[in-house]
Amino acid sequence: MALNITELEGAAFGDTVSAEGKTLKFQEITAGNVSNAFGKRTQLVRLEPEEDVRIAIGEDPTAVSTDEKLLADRTYHKAVTPGHKISVITA
Repeated sequence: MALNITELEGAAFGDTVSAEGKTLKFQEITAGNVSNAFGKRTQLVRLEPEEDVRIAIGEDPTAVSTDEKLLADRTYHKAVTPGHKISVITA
């Protein structure tokens, strides 16, 4: 099980993502782990879970069973703060 994370710069976002911008970095994390901190130019992340997962985003996140659920084989975009991380667990 993995959550694929692509960090993006220069993306346009608001209610919907209108442009993905420049790819900065790609990470793959497994359940029960936390991503590396986002880079200082990261504004948006593209999330692609291989299984249903729950995520938490923040400075020192710990995902729990009540956090946001992402469904497998879909693509999600989230506005993020540079330096924050994503924690992931199996849903």
